[in-house]
Amino acid sequence: MDQRFRGAGESFRAFVTRVGTALSEVLAMTGPRDTAVVVTSGGPIAAIAATILMPNADGELWRRLNGVIVHGSSSTFSIGPRGAALVSFNEHAHLQTGR
Repeated sequence: MDQRFRGAGESFRAFVTRVGTALSEVLAMTGPRDTAVVVTSGGPIAAIAATILMPNADGELWRRLNGVIVHGSSSTFSIGPRGAALVSFNEHAHLQTGR
């Protein structure tokens, strides 16, 4: 899948590359025991999660993950000596009424 997003001038592949570059920049600024907090929309979060779960996926996993992300949710990624891991995705219990 390397179609252009509807109404956008960027292909899916270019989008994923851009997100990967941004993530690399964040990792370059952090040390081994540092924590980085990144605030963004659901698309880049889904792209990172999909890349970690299925590095050579064609975009279908991204579409599925992106389709369920709740605004204001949080996701946690861990980057360590053994690579990247998706620790949590789309947590949003803090948004529930009455909490």
